[in-house]
Amino acid sequence: MKNTTSYSHSTCRIRTMAAAAAGILAAPFAVLEANFTQILDVDAVRLNSDTSTIQNFVFDGSTAYVAVGGTVSSGQWDGHAVQQVTGVGTGTPAVTTLMTSGDWGTGFFSPIHSFQRTGDFVQFGTTGAAAVLGIHRVNVNSGGLTTRFDRDAIIAASGATNYAHLGASATDAAGEFYFANTNSQNRALLHTSGPDVNLLLNSAQLTALFDGAANENINAMALAGTTLVLANNSATVLAAYNTTNAATSTLLNEAQLDAGGFTGNFARLFAAPNGLVYAASTNRGIFSFDPGDAAGTWSFVATTGDSTAWNVQALGWYEDELAFATTSGIYAIPEPRFYAALLGLGALALVWIRRRRG
Repeated sequence: MKNTTSYSHSTCRIRTMAAAAAGILAAPFAVLEANFTQILDVDAVRLNSDTSTIQNFVFDGSTAYVAVGGTVSSGQWDGHAVQQVTGVGTGTPAVTTLMTSGDWGTGFFSPIHSFQRTGDFVQFGTTGAAAVLGIHRVNVNSGGLTTRFDRDAIIAASGATNYAHLGASATDAAGEFYFANTNSQNRALLHTSGPDVNLLLNSAQLTALFDGAANENINAMALAGTTLVLANNSATVLAAYNTTNAATSTLLNEAQLDAGGFTGNFARLFAAPNGLVYAASTNRGIFSFDPGDAAGTWSFVATTGDSTAWNVQALGWYEDELAFATTSGIYAIPEPRFYAALLGLGALALVWIRRRRG
């Protein structure tokens, strides 16, 4: 989805470009929304008729790994699965089921909100009943499902008395897992290290980091280099944890986020290969920033629409473009720099026309 439009220096072409740019300046949200490209539809990745939503995804070239789910029946998510999709973009994708909810036996298996590729595995943490809580891996070659840490192992290794998981997590290059204990009595930031689970920040430290928030849950998380970006929705704060020296800092406070056009709560964070972190809000806005200068680089990227059907379920990367999932599909967003350039060209064209008229 590259821009291949050539620009003439004729007055007519420049006036047309200026008019288009003026339209973008007047309604950038509508223009960006209209340029989404669907990569995969839920119909292409359904496990069966019960599968109604896309919950998460990660791409490896033209191969996608997609978590899908359906409705709850007798304590199980009917139609819940991890699908491997090859040939994305060819018009004839092939789907292989790697895992279904039946692989878990009994117990409530809930949506997968943390989902990342590491080596031969897709790794994720689960929410739901105690029987399925933990950190799990699906082998992308064999489809084999393994549990790296179950609920009891996480409790024993971290010194907690209970464990709950909202879904926020990040996987580093070595396959180690950053995640949060969101149990009200044991809130903490945790990290796996081989057979161990390490406590990185306790409840009091999270409270201090999140501007004194009484509910210090980590609602979204992304790992950008050595910076672990953490979002809290109680205080509406973006904070950072340095994985090298354990230093913490505030990236953006509520006032700065308000001034930057952010509304609602944090739904997802994603650290992209281009060095930026993308943030999706519950009001369906997507923003970007450089974690090295969050206040100076916070920018609007796109809005997915007005309907709740366009709530962002996950963020990812596809062919050098930002991608996002709704319950019904996965979409790519045109390179934001193209629009920035178009706005700049349009502004120059308007100046040129005014000078010609003068």
